[in-house]
Amino acid sequence: DGVVVVLLEARMRLGQRPLAKALRRCRPIPLRFPTGTEPGTTAAVTYNRTVAGSAVVQTRQVTVMTNHCGVDVSKAWLDAWIEAAGHRRFANTARGVAELGAHCRAHQVALVVMEASGGIEQAAFLALWQAGQPCAIAHARSVRQFAQAMGYLEKTDRIDTMMIARFAEAKRMVATPPPSADQQELTALATRLRQVTGDLGVQKQRLHSAHDPFAQDSLRQAIAFFTEQASALAARIAALIDRDPLWTTLDHTFRQVK
Repeated sequence: DGVVVVLLEARMRLGQRPLAKALRRCRPIPLRFPTGTEPGTTAAVTYNRTVAGSAVVQTRQVTVMTNHCGVDVSKAWLDAWIEAAGHRRFANTARGVAELGAHCRAHQVALVVMEASGGIEQAAFLALWQAGQPCAIAHARSVRQFAQAMGYLEKTDRIDTMMIARFAEAKRMVATPPPSADQQELTALATRLRQVTGDLGVQKQRLHSAHDPFAQDSLRQAIAFFTEQASALAARIAALIDRDPLWTTLDHTFRQVK
């Protein structure tokens, strides 16, 4: 419990006692947070005090801060920032993620916030969640705009991680629950289907401009391969959707839109 010494102006009835005597009568008042208060929330704390015979009710707004860890993810490294510890770098490997998790636990980090980095952050994100460390994903452009507003125009690993952590604190970000196994598989299959569909379109365009018979035959084989791949991926996606009642309903609804 915190202790707040309330210094009140002399609210004397008819000016009966001098201010010094009134202040000497004040004692430290224990400040108790309401039960169920979560870190990062604002609590209204109310307490009663009688001074010089008059009952005075005071209300103070108290904010409990949350300890954040900002993480900038690259293919090789995990750069982290905690206000109490500063900048540290870990390898983007299973061992490095475990060390990052231990570092966060040592500093009682409530939330690890990573900047979206084209999907390469997902492995560390899921591994930290599996280790029991809540995580969230921040939009890279929003973090960059926040950094510029704070006067940080240059980009370094130290500055980037610091800005991610402070952005999360300013925005009061909350944990982003990890996707289920089916959601992860659906996302991976949908991404691959888009890639295959794009490659298929490129091969068809090349076939129209090719004149050599051997080159045309090679392109037709590539088109057949990508067509088979697209069909297999679409079938797997359909099977996943059929397994989930909500996805089935959404799929049916989307198909009705014209």
